[in-house]
Amino acid sequence: MKVAVIGSGAIGMLVAASLRSHDVTIYVRRKEQMMSIRERGIEVRRERSKEYTYPDCQRFTYDGTWRKADLIIFAMKQYDIQPLLEKLQIDDRQLPACVFLQNGMAHIPLLKGWRSPVVIGVVTHGAMKSNDRVAVHTGEGNLFLGELNKSGEPTAHLLASEMIQGGLKASYEHKIEQSLQQKLVINACINPLTALYDIYNGELLECEEYYSNLQALFYEVIQVIQIESVEEHWETVRRVIQQTANNRSSMSVDLRSNHKTEVDAILGYILEEGRSMSVSLPLVTFLYHSITGMERRQSS
Repeated sequence: MKVAVIGSGAIGMLVAASLRSHDVTIYVRRKEQMMSIRERGIEVRRERSKEYTYPDCQRFTYDGTWRKADLIIFAMKQYDIQPLLEKLQIDDRQLPACVFLQNGMAHIPLLKGWRSPVVIGVVTHGAMKSNDRVAVHTGEGNLFLGELNKSGEPTAHLLASEMIQGGLKASYEHKIEQSLQQKLVINACINPLTALYDIYNGELLECEEYYSNLQALFYEVIQVIQIESVEEHWETVRRVIQQTANNRSSMSVDLRSNHKTEVDAILGYILEEGRSMSVSLPLVTFLYHSITGMERRQSS
């Protein structure tokens, strides 16, 4: 199977490495990263092991060879996928089966009505990018895969099986949009607070004041993101923090590295939902403006 992985962050490299038994091409933006992967391959580091894979690597262009793959996995950030999807919406060329691994839910409305098979992935694995060719698998979670349209169901089952064979825990999830909502709540609670305070995840549970804000944020977010079993999901948020206590959230890492964050895809989406429901979200609003203000200050 010819697989195109578009996006060369930690998740993109982890997925590409897990599909090493297939004909994989990973698509990147920068020439320097392309040359690094071509020369030395992708290295995935785990606590007690290192794995090396050698996929083909190309620079991404809109009309590139990725369109000729049997399966396309979009692993770029939410702020990169939205402009691409808007362009693809008016493109009359049908694509093969597509898999989307973004945080947040802002891309979902853009995928409704697609003719191609569409699969949504929810990633709970911990991973960070060490350099242009090294991904560190910091914590085992799961890759939940489910269809957004009926034609995507066979691809979701197949990819989950292939990921498992490649050594990455994955599973088929019929209610994938529900899983996406649950992940959004977790990201909305952990990412902005750890980014604003510049702390490791575990400190949210250790400091009484941080914990109080975490709890207040959770109950504010679930006013607009409907989830089943509120108390059970609150315990899930706490458990994720405990399991990733020594990690920094992606938003915290992005701010520390002067990179653009996914605050629009996470808190921005929640604020839009709140406005559509006429629900006031003062803490979400404060955090959204705090993070976007910090981004703007760094870029100036």
